[in-house]
Amino acid sequence: DQAKMYAFTIPIFGPKVLYDTDYSTRMCQLRFIRERLTDDCLSAYVGTLEKEVLQFFNEEWGNEGVVDIRASMIECLSRTSIRCLMGEELR
Repeated sequence: DQAKMYAFTIPIFGPKVLYDTDYSTRMCQLRFIRERLTDDCLSAYVGTLEKEVLQFFNEEWGNEGVVDIRASMIECLSRTSIRCLMGEELR
């Protein structure tokens, strides 16, 4: 079962999403995501990704200091994923 192999995605997508669900639910969710990962959709995400990443670093990182890189990248990935796959309204 792929769920064990992809358990690291649970903090990214949240509980009960993709690999933290039963097989049937996962397949429905994967179909939705695959529709959003076509060449056309990915090309359309470039501006959104850039805006979200720049906003993240402006809000979360200063010009100096120490950050928890793992936690920070999980948060950045969560923000970009939600914004691209589910829309600005949910972000």
